[in-house]
Amino acid sequence: TPVRVIDKRPRRGDVSKATGVSLGSMELLGAYGLSPEQLSGAAPMRRFIFHDDGAIVSDLRVPSLDGKPPAWLFPQRRLEDLMEDALAALGIAVEYGCAFERIIDTGPDSVTVALSSTGAEAERFRCQWLIGADGAHSPVREAAGIPFKGKDYPEEWSVCEVRTTAWPPE
Repeated sequence: TPVRVIDKRPRRGDVSKATGVSLGSMELLGAYGLSPEQLSGAAPMRRFIFHDDGAIVSDLRVPSLDGKPPAWLFPQRRLEDLMEDALAALGIAVEYGCAFERIIDTGPDSVTVALSSTGAEAERFRCQWLIGADGAHSPVREAAGIPFKGKDYPEEWSVCEVRTTAWPPE
């Protein structure tokens, strides 16, 4: 298999934890086979309104980038479905219940890693590229010694956009 996609979760989640997809990511998804029709349910991100016990504490308007919204609201669950379908069309299946454990060895053009799977012995896997798309607490990034440049937000956030004609426009 030229590409292996692993996910330590036992199965795909039922609940969307993320909803924002950047403009650049939306463009890449299109370039990799997800059609505009498949992504047509995405809503442009235009404002963030933060409430604290019902009181508005901030109303941030999100500026456009070259006339386009910088991000789109699209349910993570739906996006994962579409991405898995696109991978399946290429003969690639997401391996659920398989987790990166550590880097065993690095060579000039490859890396050997240890992977663990539920109910199986640890597996040694040699690959040319190791990509960790696993967030702020990335064990792949940490094992490679790459510093995290960003912020981790431990609080719980709820962000939504509601479009209705029942309320006054502004």
